Amino acid sequence: HGFELDTKTENMKEIQTFVDLYWSRGKKISDIHWMPTSTATGELNASDTSVAPADDNIVAVSCVENMSFEERVNIMNRSRVSAILLWNLSHILLKAQVILTAPTDIFTFKFHPTNRNIIIGGLETGQVALWDLNDYYTQQQQQQQKQAAAATSTAATTADDDNDDENDDGGDTNATSPIKQRLKPSTAADFGDDEDDEKVVQIAPKMLSYIEKSHTKRVTDLLWLPSNIAVSPAAAAANNNGALQYIELANRPKMAKLYDEEQFMSVAGDGSILFWDIQTPKQSEKEKKKNEGAKWVPIYNMCVDKKGLQQNLFTDRDAMEAAKYDPQNNADAEDDDDDDDDEEDDTKGDNELETILVNKLCYTPLSGRVVICTELGEYALYNFGKLDATFVQQQLQQQQAQQSSIVDMSVPSTQSVLKKHSSHDGDGNGNGNADKNDNDSDGVHDNSGGTKDDMEAFQLQLQHSLLRPSRLQKQHFLDVKSVCVSPHFCDIYLTFGDWRFCIWRNSQLLFTSPCSDSYICCGCWSPTRPAVILTAKYDGSMDVWDLLDQTYSPVIKSSPVSSVAITSITFAPSAKFVKNGVQQLAVGDCNGNLRILQIPRNLAIPLTNENVLMAQFYQKEYVRIQFINRRYKLNKRNTLEMEKRQKEQRELERERREQQQLQDGGGGNGIHSGARDENELQRQQEQEINAKLETKYEKMLIAFKKQLKIEQ
Repeated sequence: HGFELDTKTENMKEIQTFVDLYWSRGKKISDIHWMPTSTATGELNASDTSVAPADDNIVAVSCVENMSFEERVNIMNRSRVSAILLWNLSHILLKAQVILTAPTDIFTFKFHPTNRNIIIGGLETGQVALWDLNDYYTQQQQQQQKQAAAATSTAATTADDDNDDENDDGGDTNATSPIKQRLKPSTAADFGDDEDDEKVVQIAPKMLSYIEKSHTKRVTDLLWLPSNIAVSPAAAAANNNGALQYIELANRPKMAKLYDEEQFMSVAGDGSILFWDIQTPKQSEKEKKKNEGAKWVPIYNMCVDKKGLQQNLFTDRDAMEAAKYDPQNNADAEDDDDDDDDEEDDTKGDNELETILVNKLCYTPLSGRVVICTELGEYALYNFGKLDATFVQQQLQQQQAQQSSIVDMSVPSTQSVLKKHSSHDGDGNGNGNADKNDNDSDGVHDNSGGTKDDMEAFQLQLQHSLLRPSRLQKQHFLDVKSVCVSPHFCDIYLTFGDWRFCIWRNSQLLFTSPCSDSYICCGCWSPTRPAVILTAKYDGSMDVWDLLDQTYSPVIKSSPVSSVAITSITFAPSAKFVKNGVQQLAVGDCNGNLRILQIPRNLAIPLTNENVLMAQFYQKEYVRIQFINRRYKLNKRNTLEMEKRQKEQRELERERREQQQLQDGGGGNGIHSGARDENELQRQQEQEINAKLETKYEKMLIAFKKQLKIEQ
């Protein structure tokens, strides 16, 4: 398929291409992340350095070998070095600035959300690794200080000599020396860019997990726990799902977690979620006796099964009352939910202990719950921890000024955007009615007493929607390649897999895209436009969707980017777009090439009230899905009733025939004789048909022999 471009759009333009001739050339880029633009000032980042490169110019990529499954099996026991490459976009070199090495392929990695010096990665062996760049930046700062001091000393000495010569010759003592200008101290941006043959810094992992306590398959996704949540190892061992501990950041001097409190989750498609902390492991008594080093092991191992989909997030009734959660109201709201009767009946017979092969995780605004996706193309909400009354009360008390529920509303929901828009426009438009209908269907009644009451109602509505018992919904034929939450709405999620993508509102499927002409490898939201979605395909091209323009086809279709499959795409932070006015996209392929593309301005600059327009679009899709589900249930009910009536009629007809045969045949012998007569008649009919076919075959054979002049 050729390149197709809508007349209303511009083409994506390639700005730069990076490839390391040794570390990435010919390899597949498995993951891409931009270095965070902001740095935390808490305990975790106490050793912050001022010589770190500009945040918005650093892109990190992980490279893996291009091998099939059989080839990986053959070299499974062989050691090989893989790496994460940190590219500085301001340095035009054929080598990375910093290389983070690992003993095997790195399939995924994540920066710490607030500390750019901490990086975690998931390996092919099921292990996780942690790299700390603080030592590198400290060493770099010391080296720069030495260079600056040496340059300053040399410049001062040269200036004194020049002053002596000028005084002897009667020259001007205020003249600037050209040597002094040339020996100006180098800046952080110039560091490491003077000589092309300078050795690149290689950093080994600070910690590598113990392989026997790690995953049994390769790590497919990592997710940092929210800044105010931690898993208590002691409570997790006593509780089935683990107990969450609330961290009051307001009482901290620097509003941040301690280093020992930082935790993250990992999944590998082996039916378990492992929880890790990043503190340096301590040697146990058993390890001391065996003279072994301290091992980095997970603090908690949670098995993911179908039974957990129906479990309550709260530990007791007190916790539910503190969170204003009523299971009865939630059950009433489920009557109008999108769950079909046939799918519910199918799941009832499933084994509750059946393992769910989770391969992707995504954040949700509800504490203790995440979005999970599986290798079978399934989607669901899952509880990774329990909330007790103390946790809920602490969170509500801490965030009382901002919200009155355990849901994080820092990013608005679709209903809050619609309500805010309808309050500005008045009650005479259709948006307010649609919002009211949706609130009724979700089991939450709108309180129009004031802005604070409205916000509380929407928070409770979103909380109830997220707390409903979930189920696995299969919308992709193959495994889910990626899942992400919308940066514009906290209740909208996006999944990519096989030849299409799906948009969800919590557990409700809203939209399924048409199938593309090639297999989708990855995709992402636009950080500035709520309606724009990008998908990367196996043939090396990309599609750009604008849902406000058209939903049946992308506005930019099969835009050529690479000659091989695209493996990962990531947008630059929105702060970079605000600063420079240019939106950039990092794209990696199967040949190890990192491309930086410039997105057209019409796809980067948001439209007027685009958030409201997209919220209305999601609301209409919700109403459409609800209508389809109601019609489906009605048609199914009518079909079952019709089949029941037909079955009753057949039973009555059979009884009538039996009574007639009893009257004609005089008892049971008449019934058996009637059955024998029917069987005899059927055999006679079959014999007649076989005789006709045999006669027809003989005639065809005679005619064929005559045609070939064969003697009979």
